[in-house]
Amino acid sequence: MKWEEKKAMEYLVSEGFCNIFYEPDGNIPPDFLIDSAIAVEVRRLNQHHKSHGSDEFEPLEKLEFRLLPKIISLLKTYSNISYSNSALVTIEYSRPLKVSKKLIEQIKAILDVQLMFLNNIGVDKSFQINDNLLVSIWPTHEKYESAYIIGAISDDDKGGLVVKNVYENLKIVIQEKERKIKPYQSKYGIWWLILIDFIG
Repeated sequence: MKWEEKKAMEYLVSEGFCNIFYEPDGNIPPDFLIDSAIAVEVRRLNQHHKSHGSDEFEPLEKLEFRLLPKIISLLKTYSNISYSNSALVTIEYSRPLKVSKKLIEQIKAILDVQLMFLNNIGVDKSFQINDNLLVSIWPTHEKYESAYIIGAISDDDKGGLVVKNVYENLKIVIQEKERKIKPYQSKYGIWWLILIDFIG
């Protein structure tokens, strides 16, 4: 059961529903069935971005899940070297951004060069990797578990007016769910959609 589905189950139980069955028809809609009559689908209510050169929308976290684990793994490789002071690394990114081996190598090259300056605390330095990725290094007087650690992460496409974002993304999510349940809709007379809010 996904995290969102666990939250939905907790909500349904808190509302007094007892006969709740998870994936009654297997790994197809609905996610839950209440009292053998109410089909329930669950989804994140999250922000989306139109893919570059396409009419398709993709969740903002799709890039986040591709980019950040690779950068965090890269920073961990600097824990086995000799250093007396650590530096905070901040990542600022936006779309479109292709996460590739070359991109990670570019970040590594900057980190390698800056290692020699960590012991002589100076000012922060920023490096524009490309139009949509900025890496900044902030020296500290502390020694942490690695020479480099994450200081902050900023997704420039996130945020904005909450009500506007909720309204725009509701349209995307509802249309997506309508397409998903269409082949199975006739099996149950009532369908509910539970949204786990990642915007508001």
